[in-house]
Amino acid sequence: MQGSSNFTKFIFSSSFNVRALFIFLFGIFGLIIAFISFFVSTYYEKKSINEELYDSAQSSFELKISTLSNHIKIYENILHSINENKTFQQYISINNDDIQMKQKFKENMQEILKSHMVVVDELMQIRYIDKNGLENIRIDRNNIASKPYIMPDEKLQNKADRYYFQQTKGKNENEIWSSKIDLNIENNKISYPLTPTLRIAMPMYIKHKYEGIVIINIFAKSILDEIIKSALFKVSIIDKNGDFIHYEKTTKGNIEDYSWSKHLNKNISLKTEFPAVASKILNLKQFSTDGIFSYNISDSLYNEDGLILLYEFDQDKIEQMKKQQSSYIITITLIIFIISIPIAFLMAIAPVKLSNELMKTQEELSRESKIIDKYVAFSTTDLESKMVNVSSAFCELTGYTKEELIGKKHNMLSGINTPKETYQELYKSLEENGSWSGELQNVNKEGNTYWIHLNITTMKDKNNKIIGYHSYAQNITANKLLHTISITDGLTNLYNRRYFDEIFEKQIKIAERDKKLLAFAIMDIDHFKQYNDTYGHQEGDSVLKKVALSLTKSLNRAGDYIFRLGGEEFGMLYSVETSEDAFSMAEKVRENIEALHIEHTGNSASKYVTISMGLFIIDFNDTYQAQEIYKLTDNKLYGAKESGRNKVVV
Repeated sequence: MQGSSNFTKFIFSSSFNVRALFIFLFGIFGLIIAFISFFVSTYYEKKSINEELYDSAQSSFELKISTLSNHIKIYENILHSINENKTFQQYISINNDDIQMKQKFKENMQEILKSHMVVVDELMQIRYIDKNGLENIRIDRNNIASKPYIMPDEKLQNKADRYYFQQTKGKNENEIWSSKIDLNIENNKISYPLTPTLRIAMPMYIKHKYEGIVIINIFAKSILDEIIKSALFKVSIIDKNGDFIHYEKTTKGNIEDYSWSKHLNKNISLKTEFPAVASKILNLKQFSTDGIFSYNISDSLYNEDGLILLYEFDQDKIEQMKKQQSSYIITITLIIFIISIPIAFLMAIAPVKLSNELMKTQEELSRESKIIDKYVAFSTTDLESKMVNVSSAFCELTGYTKEELIGKKHNMLSGINTPKETYQELYKSLEENGSWSGELQNVNKEGNTYWIHLNITTMKDKNNKIIGYHSYAQNITANKLLHTISITDGLTNLYNRRYFDEIFEKQIKIAERDKKLLAFAIMDIDHFKQYNDTYGHQEGDSVLKKVALSLTKSLNRAGDYIFRLGGEEFGMLYSVETSEDAFSMAEKVRENIEALHIEHTGNSASKYVTISMGLFIIDFNDTYQAQEIYKLTDNKLYGAKESGRNKVVV
């Protein structure tokens, strides 16, 4: 007690001694805090690395699946587009005795198929093989960088015994067949350099009668390269039997390629390389263990391969990350120790708070994935729609830098062709549901338009108050282009019958919802068969084009639709205020076509080309179904023909 009392007296005997004691105590305190911070940070950083790797693997997989699905969708859309092309159907339907006409349509179809290959670089080959297995049309490309060319008729072959022909011809209408991803084989030998190939095909039916197949060969190397590309992982591709499609192994510092193990007779497989987990990798949809992840992607590429992606951590990069984290932690620890002494006199808990803030900052930074920033186009906006954060992928999509986007309103990217109703629906959905998903047209920095599929969600604070919005955009421009091709009539550039069937009932329901009148007209070129017989089918096609152009000029408001329903039959769908407006518009269309003054000696109604039209006014109070409206309108067209043609019957 006496010693303790003497020590206390000595300490408080001068301000210097008190200051020295505090320096000593806070030095010890700072040292303790520094050591605690070091060990806690080490623990959490190690845990953070593992979590980040797991999250990165999951994000990488989802990105690759999205990329693969987009590729497959593009190829399928091409098949549907070819299958529904009127020129193609006419080519198949023309009697083989009409050699000149058959050759004309064949040349047109060759150019159409060639244009598909120009748009999509990965296409190796597009062929039409008739029901007997004979190649009729074949467009080839030697490699992914070369221009496509038409294969001469003398080099076309009989493919009746090929597996892809046999398997595809047994499919139903619009059903798609996919091959395995295989190496290209010529004369029963594997071609070098190795050319991974994927084939997809569809049977061709005309009036429900099988007429052959359309088949696309695809350079699969670029697809495979996208799948295996990764900064943090070694990605391998395995089929359902455990054979490697892609696999590289490092032995004594040398990288050895064991890809295509089965095809190239390499004595290696999943069971020899990963015997302990091979069974689980092959049988489970998703599997993970220490340093290994696997995902089965057969849902996205539904062929016989049953492909599996295998992720392995790059140990060198992991060690490098750990060293960087250790250096960082040591530096932070020294800083905490040094600054804890001078600030301890003012705020004893400051070092702890500082450490906590640093750790919190580290955790927040670790969750910010560089991979997502690079590949996912996202943006964050405030309540005034001003951008407060954008990803690098978003900048690449729009063509602007982050500096040019931050602080600007999101509508600087809006395209002029997006209806205002779309934005009204967007804001209403965000307010009521907290989210919105749909397609928008935007404009990049260069002034070029592009299409995105946008998902928007609201951000809320702890009091459930909306403080901003987070959006994720996916570039779907290529898909929209193919969709436009698929809904457009190849001869007249009007909407085709497929698109009419798709939107007719929807537009009726929209008019009913908005309580608006909708006019529907079906028209027919008078005595068109006689015109073809007199002037020839080529002139007949020219008339169809001129009539289509006249319709487009007469009916050009936003929200109006013009269709080629088939042959010389056209359709119009447009909104009106009154029944009189509907008739006036229809009569104007009829007069404009006759005013083209296209000579037609076989027309009983005029010396020029004319049309007969049936017009039906769809009232929002009506209870008619779409099919009934079509039938009633068609009856009115029949009435127009029966009563002398070149008139509109309502």
